[in-house]
Amino acid sequence: IDMCDELPRPRFLYSSPVTGRTGGGSSGAPVIIDGGLIVGQLYGVCGENPDEPCDPNYAVDGAFAVSYERLKSFIDPDPPPLRRRATSTH
Repeated sequence: IDMCDELPRPRFLYSSPVTGRTGGGSSGAPVIIDGGLIVGQLYGVCGENPDEPCDPNYAVDGAFAVSYERLKSFIDPDPPPLRRRATSTH
């Protein structure tokens, strides 16, 4: 994907939508694959003519594996406290 060099892998993921398109204002939406796993967040598009939704552009997503460290406090802001195992004195 030569025209998308400024958005390198593995920090970014690429897909070619089969149907539909991404509308403005949806950046940051989760990218979910089969099984309900979040693998990225919508970033935008790149291609020969990214302003034309009917042209064969690529959807560009931020890789969740890269973003996770920055997002984890929002995803799980208060992790549950560690539980101590009961010990037997017998």
